[in-house]
Amino acid sequence: MEQKGYSLHIGLNGVDPEHYQGWAGELNAAENDATVYQTIAEKSGFAEIKVLLTKEATSAAVFAFLDKAAKELAEGDLMMISYSGHGGSLPDLNGDEELDHMDETWCLYDREVIDDELYERYSKFKKGVRILIFSDSCHSGSVAKAVVTKSDVGPEDKVHYIKSRMAPLGVLLRTYNANKKKYDQISEQITATKKDIDAYVMLFGACQDSEEAMEVWDHGLFTAKVKEVLMGTVASYMEFYQNIKKGFNRKQHPNLDQFGNGNFKFINEKPFSLNGKAADVFFQEVRAKTVKGDSEGLILELNGPTDPEMKSKYYKRVWGNRAKPDIVVEGNEFVLAKVDADHTSAWDKAYDKVLTDSNVRFAEPDLRSPYLKADPLSKGPGQDDYMKNWPEPNPSADEFIWHLDDEHSQLKKARDFVLGNKDGKPGIRIGHIDTGYRPDHPSRPNNLLADLGVSFAKDEFDKNKGIDLLNTGFPAEQDGHGCATLAILAGNKISKEDSYAGFNGFFGAVPFAEVVPIRICDTVFNLFNANDVADGIDYAVDHGCEVITMSMAGYPTKRVAKAVDRAYMNGVVVVTAAGNNWNRGLRELAPKAVLYPARFQRVIAATGACYNHAPFDFSANDWQETDDSGGAMQGNWGPEKAMRKALAGYTPNLAWATEGESFKFSKSGNGTSSATPQVAAAAALWIAHNRAAIKKAGIEKSWKKVEAVRSALYQTASKRFPEYSLYFGNGIIRAFDALDAFDFSKVDSLTQSPESKVGLFGLGNFIGGWIRSKDKSGDAVIAENEDAIKEMVELELLQLIYRDPKLMGYANVADIDTEGDDNVFNGKEYRTAFINKVIDSPFASEFLKKVLQNN
Repeated sequence: MEQKGYSLHIGLNGVDPEHYQGWAGELNAAENDATVYQTIAEKSGFAEIKVLLTKEATSAAVFAFLDKAAKELAEGDLMMISYSGHGGSLPDLNGDEELDHMDETWCLYDREVIDDELYERYSKFKKGVRILIFSDSCHSGSVAKAVVTKSDVGPEDKVHYIKSRMAPLGVLLRTYNANKKKYDQISEQITATKKDIDAYVMLFGACQDSEEAMEVWDHGLFTAKVKEVLMGTVASYMEFYQNIKKGFNRKQHPNLDQFGNGNFKFINEKPFSLNGKAADVFFQEVRAKTVKGDSEGLILELNGPTDPEMKSKYYKRVWGNRAKPDIVVEGNEFVLAKVDADHTSAWDKAYDKVLTDSNVRFAEPDLRSPYLKADPLSKGPGQDDYMKNWPEPNPSADEFIWHLDDEHSQLKKARDFVLGNKDGKPGIRIGHIDTGYRPDHPSRPNNLLADLGVSFAKDEFDKNKGIDLLNTGFPAEQDGHGCATLAILAGNKISKEDSYAGFNGFFGAVPFAEVVPIRICDTVFNLFNANDVADGIDYAVDHGCEVITMSMAGYPTKRVAKAVDRAYMNGVVVVTAAGNNWNRGLRELAPKAVLYPARFQRVIAATGACYNHAPFDFSANDWQETDDSGGAMQGNWGPEKAMRKALAGYTPNLAWATEGESFKFSKSGNGTSSATPQVAAAAALWIAHNRAAIKKAGIEKSWKKVEAVRSALYQTASKRFPEYSLYFGNGIIRAFDALDAFDFSKVDSLTQSPESKVGLFGLGNFIGGWIRSKDKSGDAVIAENEDAIKEMVELELLQLIYRDPKLMGYANVADIDTEGDDNVFNGKEYRTAFINKVIDSPFASEFLKKVLQNN
């Protein structure tokens, strides 16, 4: 008989304050934890999966599913239960708690559930049923009061503090006293104990009864460790438990408890197995996709002139055959050297190159960035609807362009005003860096400069003028991504037949602009390289673009930093996506903080705002989620320093150009990909409107033009959301209000944004000594290479934060990439904990590990 799997996943980021005497029990990551275990069940082929989050997680809902499972599951079947939330305690009335005379509880939304109640439910399961429980909560009878706690496990996120999951004793006492009759009655009616259970129960607990379970960033520490362990393979539940305990925080010790009918003990089985077979543990694919083949070679920076004045200038590329580019060197020259390397050997080869080749000053791998993929459109053929778990526009004649209206971005009003004042020829050129354009889509911009189009993807430089090649054989999640973002930027007039809601008119925010299509990859799924991005930026600058838009994000690299600085110094406004992350489902591990190049201070980071002007973030948007049709993607934001140059555009539920036969636009455009071209369009409209004043001020090719644009956009951005600076930076674009917002008499008072640098600079004071001590072969590093090696080490360390899931939490720390005295790495304990994690990282080069081990 086929074995079945049922699972119940409970995650509470809060409880009902009416029952808990005014205490809301706020947590940050319990709901996220529930999705970890949900995904395990999905990948393991469980037949029924129930998820109860916060308000849904009532005692009635929990018991209803357990009672159903108890009736339907038979010998050999598996019942998995996960709980993430506060743990509490109540007085033991039946005398089964001999040590502390307190029953441990789960703090469900409506009330505490006593462990004895759970035992009674388990006793209803048939003989031979396997019950597997993960409890990421405190099971403590101590009198410790729960407070926001600082821990040595990692950086303290100033938005999501490290928190205890132990309900405060005072709250528990007040709650019990106020509901004493109810709780005593429940306890008195319980008859079953552990001894009465015919099933076999195995409980993985986050901590010992006398300890607190902690959460940090996006998961409980215990669940985060479960996720980490499942990046590898485990042969049995016992090995699973041993690996979870290994290297855990010294203040919290996971526990394994077993009880029930010992004839069905399953601790030596492969985890989550049904019918003797276990699903391929899904976390393995994360490592496979980010480790293998993610470097195309080395980007070499050759030694240039030593004169400071010459060093401040920038190289100019004469665009010929890309394989042998003709470069006029005015500063340090960059070239691409092909090597056969994976993620670690590429960095080792970079260090070797600098140490052995006197012509090379600096080297870095030409890395592929893996955090780019957008949720697939979840509709089947012929279906087109809004995502119900995000706010959707009100039905109207302009529903198709809701994001352009006066209530939102004002882009339509600004567009029409600028177009009317410029006799239909406002003159602005934009570089669009993406997957390319589709020649046959009705949204193709009227002024697309196809002859200037270029492709830096693969070997297409001389063969492709920026056309998106669909169905290339790569399992892309969104073919035509470039077509969709280009339509939002400068889409042409759309007919009623090709739109929806009866719309007829221009779709693009700046449809009169000249657009240079620059293709850098096939898809937003893990395929663009650092050198391609930098070449795309350089190409746009060299071909007269005044604004650059790129709806992608990824790793920090020096090559891209230099290209960004060159654009900035030439008066080109660069707008790039802040990036996306997922609040459940674990489709890919990704940081929640702003990614690069959006994190550079000379770039405008495009974040997301919903139709209701709330953040494109589940935790900050009180919209009621009604289904899973919109997936789990949300926008990146933070930390505070990364938001100083940020602006928001609108997403999701935007019209999204598609290649489907049934419709040309989907209603479910999503991600910061949709927001980015809106912000870029607002910048382009400002430049077109202020052309005469820009010329008069003499700032056409100056960084001052960039700062003038940003000053106007930042000053007028909507700040109606109470915590706008946290999620949007400077607010949400108001394009029309910005047109005349800058006072050109104050142009000389503009200040230059900091140079785009890459590296964990707080470690720099310590790295120098380590490098002088030993290189990877044990030989002393020659003095003239010390600065370059130090710079490379700092960059590799920063990249590791975005590459290794165990280090990604550091991306949320505001001062990791600054050189001031407040840098977190100035603290020895903090620095040592980080270094130890790097040494253990499978993503770090051998050279780096040996440098750090010399500390």
